Amino acid sequence: MNLLTEGFLLLLLLPESLLNFEGHRVMTHDDSIKYIPLEKLTAESIPEFVPAPKNITVLREGTAFLDCPIKTSGDRPVSYPLISWVRRRDWHILTNGLLTFTTDSRFKVLYKEGSFNWVLQIKWVQERDAGQYECQVSTPTGTISREVQLHVVRTEAFIQGGEEYHVDLGSTISLTCIIENSPTPPQYIFWYHNSRMINYDVERGVKVDIRAVEDTGKQGEEDEGVRRPEEWIRTRTVSRLELPAARKEDEGNYTCMPSNSEPATVHVFIQEGNNITPLRVEAQEQQNSEQENTNFAPTLINPTLLMVLLLVLVFTAN
Repeated sequence: MNLLTEGFLLLLLLPESLLNFEGHRVMTHDDSIKYIPLEKLTAESIPEFVPAPKNITVLREGTAFLDCPIKTSGDRPVSYPLISWVRRRDWHILTNGLLTFTTDSRFKVLYKEGSFNWVLQIKWVQERDAGQYECQVSTPTGTISREVQLHVVRTEAFIQGGEEYHVDLGSTISLTCIIENSPTPPQYIFWYHNSRMINYDVERGVKVDIRAVEDTGKQGEEDEGVRRPEEWIRTRTVSRLELPAARKEDEGNYTCMPSNSEPATVHVFIQEGNNITPLRVEAQEQQNSEQENTNFAPTLINPTLLMVLLLVLVFTAN
């Protein structure tokens, strides 16, 4: 699908004063872009793509950079307005050369004169931006293209154990918060007791430990000889809060608040003198159930007693 028709190229070659229409960038002499008409391209100057990552993972609300490195023979960079970025979902032409053809100001092409790479930048990425994008280059023999897959993830935080945490009076409160689906670890993780931050409550004996764990399940996969980038190495961040000698006033909401995720909250209950373990509770419930079944079981009658009762009934009838 050649999106650069003769009419489209003619528009690009018009004087810059005619290109100053709303929403589009005007080319100036400062851009120093070398324009090469299609008919002047020779077989020796036909461009080719340089290996680069084809799978990009970006955190929601972050900035995505999609690479399109391309060069001609002799390792010369391609610097003419025949390079377009297209969104495959609706085949919308986002950019051509340094011009932007969308009213969405989050999209922009980045290029430095003499560079091999035409980068599509997407700011404030949303889930709807996920999908395939295509870098297209027109050549005398047709259009060559390169696809890049954009993945958008939302960082999730949760506290192990559910929404409630029960601990005996005088025992240690130990809470573990896990942050998943984050391309990079959070810059900080704050713990709150109700509305009070307690990370540095040394007098109370609070300890906070933070460590990052890499999930390398897909690390090392290759795509056309190109090793997949770091987005395939998922980072899980674990933060553990410990509060010794639990007191009744330690009850309440405990919140784990990472810098790059929505917070996670658990309610802590302090119990007095409850030393029954879950296994003992289960055994007690089983014993009670067996006792109930025994109470409702039918009682067997002695055979001798049954015979005496029958004889009494016979003599009474006579």
